[in-house]
Amino acid sequence: MSRLLERGKTPSRTTETTTITIGDEYKDPVYPHTGNIESLQIFQAARADFLAKRGITPETLANQGLFPLMIQQVASYRGQSYPGETVDIVTSLVPSRRKIVFYHEMRKGDQLVVEATCNYLLISSTGKPQLIPTHLTRQLEQPTPRA
Repeated sequence: MSRLLERGKTPSRTTETTTITIGDEYKDPVYPHTGNIESLQIFQAARADFLAKRGITPETLANQGLFPLMIQQVASYRGQSYPGETVDIVTSLVPSRRKIVFYHEMRKGDQLVVEATCNYLLISSTGKPQLIPTHLTRQLEQPTPRA
């Protein structure tokens, strides 16, 4: 699992792996590989998919008066990937009362290509941080729904 895990924390059981083929839209504008920003965009899409599978979307949060705010993102690059390659995207999270921490890995077989940690708060429409509601934590901790 990711070396970027916070000390003393382990990902919850809500870990899923998605296999994707990297599209041309993730090619670095200058070099032929997947760029550093583009790798983070892949992780962003994985987060959105992870949440949507659990019925959590920007609209459902807004209907509750909650808005996600990324407060920190840390990435470590350990290899390269290229458009057309098939990679595994591993997404897991640790929800707490105050924030949601996502962990991502991009892997080519056993090779770790990129890992990232993304920390989110939920804020109200006035911009004040909110505690993560218990019902939302339960949704986040659901195992990956079966297709």
